[in-house]
Amino acid sequence: MRSKFKQFGAYLLFALLLIPALHVYSAGTFTLHKAATSDERVENVLAKDSWLSVMEQDMTVPLAPAQTKPAATSPVQSVPAGKKVLGYYVEYSDQDRVSYNAVANYRSMLTDVSMVAFDATADGQLKGTASSHGLDITRSGSLDLYLAVTNNGDKIFDRELVHTLLNNKQATDRLLTNLLSKTRELGATGINLDFENVPASDRTVYADFIGKLADGLHAAGKKLIVSVPAKAADTPAHSWTYGFDYARIGAKSDYVQLMTYDEHGTWSAAGPVASYPWVESVVKYSTKVIPPQKILLGIASYGYEWSSAGNRAVPYKAIPDLIKTYNGTVTWDEKSKSPKLTYVKDGVTRTLWYENDQSLKTKRGLVEAYHLGGYGVWRLGFGNQSFWNTLVK
Repeated sequence: MRSKFKQFGAYLLFALLLIPALHVYSAGTFTLHKAATSDERVENVLAKDSWLSVMEQDMTVPLAPAQTKPAATSPVQSVPAGKKVLGYYVEYSDQDRVSYNAVANYRSMLTDVSMVAFDATADGQLKGTASSHGLDITRSGSLDLYLAVTNNGDKIFDRELVHTLLNNKQATDRLLTNLLSKTRELGATGINLDFENVPASDRTVYADFIGKLADGLHAAGKKLIVSVPAKAADTPAHSWTYGFDYARIGAKSDYVQLMTYDEHGTWSAAGPVASYPWVESVVKYSTKVIPPQKILLGIASYGYEWSSAGNRAVPYKAIPDLIKTYNGTVTWDEKSKSPKLTYVKDGVTRTLWYENDQSLKTKRGLVEAYHLGGYGVWRLGFGNQSFWNTLVK
């Protein structure tokens, strides 16, 4: 994903240096959702923009100096026995230390880091460069390192790219070789395959590819995590999710990261990022076809805000200041088991659905009740001390 946003990262740094408190509103970005389009087109656009908006909102977080050791306030706390806590490491420029500082501060609460750095091409090449800072801090913390690989091309999560790749044996063989080579080169634990927007018609060839990748990695003593879109049923008509055969993917991979977030977002009507009933429905289905101990529950460390001034994503750690600064009103929605913040800024009423300590505890309860393997947190740098203390006992 990093290569797709390399140019964006340069603009990000420039903006941060010039504007102390830059806020990017994304209402203009999502005008396509207001058009009368097919379900498939809407799904494609919202998937792209949901990730983009979350990433872009990190522009409101100032770049901080790199830390060489955990902050003095970091608690002596460890991951629950047997549970994995995977965090996604994102870096937009050589000066970006947001994820780096998160690992430095909360490494005792992590078991694994997935470095968002590589994109597969249609002909099986691998583009991107792993962050040297990220590699150093991950290794120094004795954390398992996974290389996240996406299908970003001319478009984010490029459907045509992944279709072309999966239906060309020479290209897939080349990619398999390149992935194995890269894990050896960087001494990585394995690969985190994050192909999205896979066409429903490519369901079988995608599962075949995952099987070959898993076999190759396992033969080399490496592991495979596959990220999959959340679904509560295997429905052929649902083009965004049907391309992912949970049962076959779960049978071959070491872990499956469920992307149980973005139930609602800036592209939709206001609502929870991940309501409890929705998340549990996904967990109930997935545990029927995937061994529970292989499942990593996706956790969002951000919320979404809606207003007439524009919609945006807001990092978890920025929300307490919004509540305090604007004397916001927080209400608890029992049905979704999610908090909602309402506040007024510049005469505009804003509504923000997000995760807090209480809602995170309900997600943790699902992991324990269904005996899941752990968590997959998008992304490192958005959470604060409270977030990690709540997620990890």
